[in-house]
Amino acid sequence: MKLISPAPLTIWAEVGGDVTSVGATLISPSGKKRKIELSDPDGDGRYEAELPELSESGLYAITILASGPGGEMISDEIRINTAPWDINSDGGVDIFDLVMIGKNYGRKVSSPQDNAWSADVNSDGKVDILDLVLVGKHYGERIGAGAPPLAMYIRISGGRYFRRIWARLRDGELHLQIPLWAVIVPSSYRDDVSARSGVAWIGVSGGTAAIGLGLPFETLKLPSTFRIVERDLMGIGADGKPVSIRIVQSDLETKILPNYPNPFNPETWIPFELSDEAEVRILIYGTNGRLVREMDLGRLPPGSYIDRSKAIRWDGRNQEGEPVSSGVYIYRVLLGGKEFTGKMLLMK
Repeated sequence: MKLISPAPLTIWAEVGGDVTSVGATLISPSGKKRKIELSDPDGDGRYEAELPELSESGLYAITILASGPGGEMISDEIRINTAPWDINSDGGVDIFDLVMIGKNYGRKVSSPQDNAWSADVNSDGKVDILDLVLVGKHYGERIGAGAPPLAMYIRISGGRYFRRIWARLRDGELHLQIPLWAVIVPSSYRDDVSARSGVAWIGVSGGTAAIGLGLPFETLKLPSTFRIVERDLMGIGADGKPVSIRIVQSDLETKILPNYPNPFNPETWIPFELSDEAEVRILIYGTNGRLVREMDLGRLPPGSYIDRSKAIRWDGRNQEGEPVSSGVYIYRVLLGGKEFTGKMLLMK
């Protein structure tokens, strides 16, 4: 049972045979137990009692025990959820709960056995925009004695998310590297919800969340009032895991720039830009055509690799780690399917 607003509740049990007492045990989300006696005021075998106020947020459990000369009989556990907006019951209302609604959006729900049962927050028989509103309203809350909300527990050392992807912002659209179920865009708080083009927008603490309705999305059309003010956004991948989204410039060109310093001693840097994700390698040759050094930087996301912390660095050593002699060296930089060459002078 889901309870989305305070209301008086009565439990009852029909018990046959010779019964001396019927009682219930109520366990709160924090683990507190309370005994409740049920009575049969009409003598018709229907024992009942009004529950105390369920003031905690989370999952309450109730069991009923009937005792008599023939022994005891205990009921199955009855559960009452006073915080159904914590859909995945992890102790916090966060983006993962919104994503669960997105995945089940539009489904009809008829019983607790349905996979979409928990996503039907208001128990009206369907997963829709009203369920998104309820989760958005309680976004960021802690539930019972559970875990802290998303903003506190999805980060790891250094403030990074579990995985980083890139996205390009072009003409008011965010083009994502991989499909996502959700993206949180930093903006002023909005308490309304809108749905268009298979995506629902809902105001949450710290920004506005875009939720895929039924399917993840690869292109996100931003409302005209939105401005991307941060370089990294947060999202949820198709696998349900959080990602950090790095925004890259839409006007980048795959190319290299002249190495600096040149002449150099003992090291130099070769800056470059990538318009798309690409494998990056550099091969350095002497004037006799012999290969001196080869470096494989792996697959890099689009972006500017201009400053010394990101540019290709050569320390003036060969493949064996030995310093090379003064002279002119030729370098080939392979950026995906493109190749660039240049000359540099080592002067000792």
